[in-house]
Amino acid sequence: MKPTKLISALMLGVVCAIFASCKPNTEVTVKEAGTLLSQLKDFKSLEDITQLTVKGPLNGNDVSTLRSLKNLSFLDLSQSTLVGDGTYEVVFGKKTENVRAKENEITKKMFAGCAGLKSISLPSNIVAIGMSAFDSCVGLKSIYIPSQVRLIADRAFHGCDSLTGIAVAPDNEIYSSMDSVVYSKDKKRLVIYPTGKKGEYAVPEGVEAIGGGSFRGCKGLTGITFPATLNRIEFFAFQNCTALTSLNVPDAVVSLDFFCFEGCLKLSDIVIGKGVKKIGEGSFWGCQGIKSLSLSEGLTTIGKGAFPMSIFLISLNIPASVKEIGEDAFKNSKTLSEIVCAGSVPPSIAASTFDQVDKTTCKLTVPKGSKGAYMRSTGWNAFKNITEI
Repeated sequence: MKPTKLISALMLGVVCAIFASCKPNTEVTVKEAGTLLSQLKDFKSLEDITQLTVKGPLNGNDVSTLRSLKNLSFLDLSQSTLVGDGTYEVVFGKKTENVRAKENEITKKMFAGCAGLKSISLPSNIVAIGMSAFDSCVGLKSIYIPSQVRLIADRAFHGCDSLTGIAVAPDNEIYSSMDSVVYSKDKKRLVIYPTGKKGEYAVPEGVEAIGGGSFRGCKGLTGITFPATLNRIEFFAFQNCTALTSLNVPDAVVSLDFFCFEGCLKLSDIVIGKGVKKIGEGSFWGCQGIKSLSLSEGLTTIGKGAFPMSIFLISLNIPASVKEIGEDAFKNSKTLSEIVCAGSVPPSIAASTFDQVDKTTCKLTVPKGSKGAYMRSTGWNAFKNITEI
């Protein structure tokens, strides 16, 4: 061997010694769907496969094989196709589920729980990414959405704690991407924010809706700024964004969907814009850190369980426009010492709306001449310290 070739070989050996993951890529061409396992058995051990390229048709049985490769980090399926045949088993927690593969789809939970998977290239002709398809793929860092994808289902990338980048093929007719965030093609709706991104984020001007579950589980999100164009925040949009501390909802927003900020444990200061008519059920469920809550005139409904567990909230101002406050809306807000109701006509409430609030010491302030109405109103009549201004 010539000296230069010997040195190159030695250098390669050193690099491979330093990087334990520097194992040869395993490449398999499947001619008949369902035969991936038999072809992989030509290798000494399935546990040795860390990098894999698969070409040809794959069915549900082949998906089971892929899921069984416990040390698989890099998977290239760009030259494969998915056919609608066979099933694969998903064990998630205590539940076991058998899922049937569908043609040209990354079906439900296909790679859910594949914690070691760091990179995957999807088949170029897939049309859908199913519910929870990559749920809890905690090692997955980035992903490319092919041009023919027409549907990305709810929770598709839930629990992908390392995911910081999602790119969409420029010619995709349904979705687009900008700064590693997925939007609708016209960029009026934010669809998916990568779970692993950290810090603050300013939603671009022109966005009109924050899609359902789009920021769900983004534990590193510390701040969010909305554009003046925003008019809707959908269900579960910011569920379990545990590092989010403040919120200012623009005036153009009409409603907050159910459980949209559930589990935002550190959310302390909330300003609800003038355009919001309804705060949906459970919108701020479990947001126990709330200290300041500003509700604007024009709000008509505060839904069931909207602000329970607000254990630091001391005072509450309810606008005159509010007509209904649902069950458990302020349940367990034990520090609440003053409620100011601006309406002469008491809003409709349930017996549990202010459950665990000390109704003997909590001061209820109402408009002059309306004390009698509150004393006769169901729920409000439990308050013993009612004064007029």
